[in-house]
Amino acid sequence: MRKRLYKQKDHAEIAQSLYNFAVNYGRLGDNYTALKYDLEAYEMRKRLYKDQDHSEMAESLNSLTVGYTRLRDLNKAKQYNLQAYKMRKRLFKDTDHIQLAYSLNGLAFSYERLGND
Repeated sequence: MRKRLYKQKDHAEIAQSLYNFAVNYGRLGDNYTALKYDLEAYEMRKRLYKDQDHSEMAESLNSLTVGYTRLRDLNKAKQYNLQAYKMRKRLFKDTDHIQLAYSLNGLAFSYERLGND
């Protein structure tokens, strides 16, 4: 419906819907479909925010981390997690924030799984 409302153009609400689809497909265990929607949301947000730091971009990067982790592509998961962490660090200007902690935890998990102590 949102695609019809916004005439198939990029819009933050459409990107959020795509992200929500990804989250829910992931919860259902359909990880390939979840990743498909995650990638669509991420690409739309990149077009919307023109590679500027934005909390929704960091959200998409983190969601891609989860998706690739579920599919056992830990190198890609680490890559997206590192991008999410760096973006959140810039967004929160090095202040303590729960989203930074989530990103650091994800990075630690990635390094542990990849055997990079």
